[in-house]
Amino acid sequence: MERRKMGKDVLDLKRQQEEEKTKRLLKERNREKAEGKAARERVRQQIALDRADRAARYAKTQEEEKSTKQSLLQAQQAEQDARKEAFVRERR
Repeated sequence: MERRKMGKDVLDLKRQQEEEKTKRLLKERNREKAEGKAARERVRQQIALDRADRAARYAKTQEEEKSTKQSLLQAQQAEQDARKEAFVRERR
């Protein structure tokens, strides 16, 4: 009887150890998954920030180009107006 009890105790101990090992592995796997998910989220956020930054720089460049073109057109118009006035003065 004593030998059977010892055998059962040994089996129970092995089963408990196996369960603890399984729990540790599961816990480690879940932790790794969470870390991977957090890392992917950080990358996604960085990509979103980069896109927003690039869009802002592009918009700023477009605005500057528009402003420059507008200034150039105004200068050309002013030059044409000045030429017309000079031409009209010369004809008088």
